[in-house]
Amino acid sequence: EFVALLRKKGAGPMVWVISEMLAMDGKEMRLEAAMHEVWGQGIGSVLSCIPGKLAFFEDEEMHSQRLLIHP
Repeated sequence: EFVALLRKKGAGPMVWVISEMLAMDGKEMRLEAAMHEVWGQGIGSVLSCIPGKLAFFEDEEMHSQRLLIHP
């Protein structure tokens, strides 16, 4: 599960959301709630867990999910 993996990599309880889903875009949300809203929707979204270091990305075109990790 991505939430557990993000936590293992250092994610805290809150994330910043950048999304095509206007109701969520530009908001700070609990990680679990944000993941529940974007997972599998095929809507381009980024959950920024540690700014510039750790994020989750849901791709709107390929319908895939990825962790973005910067060392």
